[in-house]
Amino acid sequence: MYPREDFTRAVRVTPASTDAAPLTFVFTNFPGIDVHAGALLDEHFPSCGCDACDETWESCAESLEELVTAVVSGGFAEEVTLRRRLSVKSSLTYPNGSRSGEGDPGPIPTARLRDAATRLAALPNGWTPWPSLT
Repeated sequence: MYPREDFTRAVRVTPASTDAAPLTFVFTNFPGIDVHAGALLDEHFPSCGCDACDETWESCAESLEELVTAVVSGGFAEEVTLRRRLSVKSSLTYPNGSRSGEGDPGPIPTARLRDAATRLAALPNGWTPWPSLT
């Protein structure tokens, strides 16, 4: 979503169902991992690289696992809304909890937001679980 030049590789994992959210893992030079899920969600592990933050590799790994678990199990939903202002919402539900957020879409191109809104409207209950390989 947000192009960067300081990455070493990117891996996109696409489920067999078009109603299940794809995942893209971008390995950065930082070192870190950026994960793009579904149409608009971007998360960064670690979320901040400064020395003052107390993020541990264990907390980053746990958050990454929660994100991937929510996406592959169908516990992931996104929405583009235009009420008083344009906003992007997302929610993740995983075995030990959930988290959600809403905010300004930032510098995402209008055409991409429009395409995402159309795609997400076709998923009123959120992204579906990934199909089993068996």
